[in-house]
Amino acid sequence: MHHSEIQMLFFNGLAVNLHPVKLSELTIGKSARIVSFSNEKLKLRLFDLGCIPGEIIVLEHQTPMNDPMIIRVNQTRLALRLSNASEIEVELC
Repeated sequence: MHHSEIQMLFFNGLAVNLHPVKLSELTIGKSARIVSFSNEKLKLRLFDLGCIPGEIIVLEHQTPMNDPMIIRVNQTRLALRLSNASEIEVELC
């Protein structure tokens, strides 16, 4: 397997990415599952908005400079700074 290939593990019929990426690396229209937060204050703030590990998020829009980015979690749309998005690890769906 080439180093650039995504390694996937299949668990109960679901594909799980073995190499989480930063939310800031997601491209428009792609979805990912929240894995973890590297900033405790950001984690607590986003938990109140439904952004918890295991939830699926979709990148809906990016401004020309990618800051902010618009994500959707369930039925909630949020504007998120690129610096904050880089503190959230996700696995691609």
